[in-house]
Amino acid sequence: MQDLYEVLGVSKLASQGEIKKAYRKLALKWHPDKNLTNKRQAEEKFKMVAEAYQRRVRGQLPEAMQDLYEVLGVSKLASQGEIKKAYRKLALKWHPDKNLTNKRQAEEKFKMVAEAYHQLP
Repeated sequence: MQDLYEVLGVSKLASQGEIKKAYRKLALKWHPDKNLTNKRQAEEKFKMVAEAYQRRVRGQLPEAMQDLYEVLGVSKLASQGEIKKAYRKLALKWHPDKNLTNKRQAEEKFKMVAEAYHQLP
């Protein structure tokens, strides 16, 4: 499955307003009623854009505007060492094997922390 931010053509740190604006623009561009010459491709693109937006709206991924540094609880000026230390601490805290009573929440938090860490320089 393609990354929803890539489908919508926005940054992972885009605000909700930017995401909505990108969705509306692409939905108009690829609406099948506006693309009569290539309706099949337009339908595919339109569905892809709508699905990406709906996944984002339903919150299946971290909020787009949520700062990666904020996820790790570090300053934007943090060194690589500080980022790594924060990641390790949160990864241990939210590891699903260590949170048997609330495994689903732990899995979500663990995934969010890992994604934030791997996206930072």
